[in-house]
Amino acid sequence: DRLLAEGAIMVGKTATSELAYSFITDTRLWGTTRNPWNTDHTPGGSSGGSASAVASGCIPIAEGSDMGGSVRLPAAFCGIVGFKPSFGRIPFDILPGEFDTFCHFGPLTRSVRDAAQFVAAAMGPDNRDFSSLPAFDHIELPLDDDVRGLRLAVSTDLGYYAVNDEIALRTELAADTLRDLGAHVEPVDVPWTREINEAGWMHWDVYTALMIGDRFEAYRDKLDPLIVESVERAQHVSALDFKRIDMIRTRQWRESAHIFEKFDALLCPTAALPALPLGVNEDAFGGSDLEGRFQHFEMTFPFNMLSSCPALSVPSGFTADGLPTAMQIVGRRHDDNMVLRIGSALENAMNWRQFRPTI
Repeated sequence: DRLLAEGAIMVGKTATSELAYSFITDTRLWGTTRNPWNTDHTPGGSSGGSASAVASGCIPIAEGSDMGGSVRLPAAFCGIVGFKPSFGRIPFDILPGEFDTFCHFGPLTRSVRDAAQFVAAAMGPDNRDFSSLPAFDHIELPLDDDVRGLRLAVSTDLGYYAVNDEIALRTELAADTLRDLGAHVEPVDVPWTREINEAGWMHWDVYTALMIGDRFEAYRDKLDPLIVESVERAQHVSALDFKRIDMIRTRQWRESAHIFEKFDALLCPTAALPALPLGVNEDAFGGSDLEGRFQHFEMTFPFNMLSSCPALSVPSGFTADGLPTAMQIVGRRHDDNMVLRIGSALENAMNWRQFRPTI
């Protein structure tokens, strides 16, 4: 409603993974969605169609829903901007339960400026969402891109991810760019573990099962096997297991609150791997390597667990194979302007908008 009121022209609906559950957009109904940088690779998910449409130049701005990284992960795979605003910044009214704290609307765009304009148009309280934030002063437009004197923390693995060497390098080079612009950037140790992701997936297993409800048995054969497995796992989750997620989130925040007290933002990769080849099964991820590091391609779920912290994914370069890499800028609670400011500075310095896929 708010985008239309600001003059936006809605073109159509893009493809998503089934029930917005998967980080790969490939469904029986609509087929395979492809990455415009290399059509043998996925654009990610769940907002894979949105990311592919923006990256390929079909549209300048797309909307996505980020419940575990579904805006930021496809933006990272497709070399564009993806923004998860602070929880409640944009009212979220599409689920039957309004009191979940993982869900965000957010933009996928070609520039940080466009992402900021999207949020400026869409934000603000609305009684359709009980959890929507009270009125916010404003999103700074035009964006302030002066990062001199800012204190920024950087972690290439969040303490427990197995991260591709090229992505880690690109994250460090992007951090160096911010140093050159006058920011103080300092490596930090993040004392997190994979229990964060496991708790997040348990949460979504339960919510997926709840939303499907008593239709599950009737539609089991038509559902994506990932959805079927999710519902079956949820059936074994106790009330105590589910409530324990709150305690894991609390511990996660208490272990990292000092970072946001000392620093204006935390820098880390958005994805631990570049865009996956088509046909790779998401079930292949989630294990540990020989050093005990978590083997998964998303590095987004931790910041849905800390949902009040805005998280902006911006391009950080390309792999030797020409696939995009991306860095996440995570801000203090409700400090959306800060992450947009840092992202704008990096965008102007690295000039990633000049690069377009050949299609």
